[in-house]
Amino acid sequence: MRCLLKKTNMNKTILFIFLIASALAKAQTFEGTLTYVCDIEISKNMAKKGQSKDSTLTQLRKKDAWCDTFKTIYKEGNYLRVLGNKHLSKILYRADSNKIYYFEQSNGKNIGTVSDAGIDFEKTMNGQEAVITTPDTLVWVNGIACNLVRIQTELQTFEYYYSKALYPMLARFYANHVNGYWYAYLRRANALPIMIVEKNNFYITNIYTLISAKEENISDNVFTAPELVE
Repeated sequence: MRCLLKKTNMNKTILFIFLIASALAKAQTFEGTLTYVCDIEISKNMAKKGQSKDSTLTQLRKKDAWCDTFKTIYKEGNYLRVLGNKHLSKILYRADSNKIYYFEQSNGKNIGTVSDAGIDFEKTMNGQEAVITTPDTLVWVNGIACNLVRIQTELQTFEYYYSKALYPMLARFYANHVNGYWYAYLRRANALPIMIVEKNNFYITNIYTLISAKEENISDNVFTAPELVE
């Protein structure tokens, strides 16, 4: 009887520790929706060729390759990004499979592709590691003092601006998300970005700035992987 009581008490202790750990992880993790506005800057090379920001946006919109806003829904290691284009294109990441699904609705079917988030495609092509720096400076974004993580590759540069006090995210939830240097960023910031700048010296710079945040409970059904027609 004493052994049974000890075992029962031990099980209760383990359960209590698990519940506390789960609560702490949830407190350190933003769950909800972040909405960003999109903008671009033209490279010097394009400007010399007579290309302007307005003409570039016009071309991108005609090709349905542009959206003015997008929102990303987060819950622990999963996210769903919904683009504000006419097809409402979506990008889904699931931590359990470490897959990224790119899809959109067409005639009632999800048309798209699946890729492995564990592959650094640029490194695979040229064999070079990205150079990652964290400049010791603060940058103000919409009145928020932000730190910066800069990730530079041969072809482009990613700049993630974040606040240590806002939208926390545990990096371990995305430990296998190599694609887009997402884990490389998160393990230095442990927070979701306030602004993302993607620079390409030969074409355009994409700028995504946070305009709204809604913390809310998200159903796991939001992250159901679609059956795709390629």
